[in-house]
Amino acid sequence: AAAIAQAAAPAIAAYVNSITVGQPMSLLVLQQTFLAAVAGILAAGLFSSLTFSVSINGVATAPTGDLFVGDPESSFEATTAGIAVTQA
Repeated sequence: AAAIAQAAAPAIAAYVNSITVGQPMSLLVLQQTFLAAVAGILAAGLFSSLTFSVSINGVATAPTGDLFVGDPESSFEATTAGIAVTQA
């Protein structure tokens, strides 16, 4: 579990921080980013589901379809310290 968290958190943060101002965050890209980051540890076929909890300005936010939409004049920002990877 620790190795998965260490591999996934920087990759997820890099994706979130690469989103340009006004663009939404994609749930599909989050999933792909996670699976690519941990591919050297566990094969993608070993995951039955991935669940992401996203907070925007401290408010839990559900996706609209596949997208997390923020302020159209703002950008998303993430640090590895703000990303928790847990196994359920």
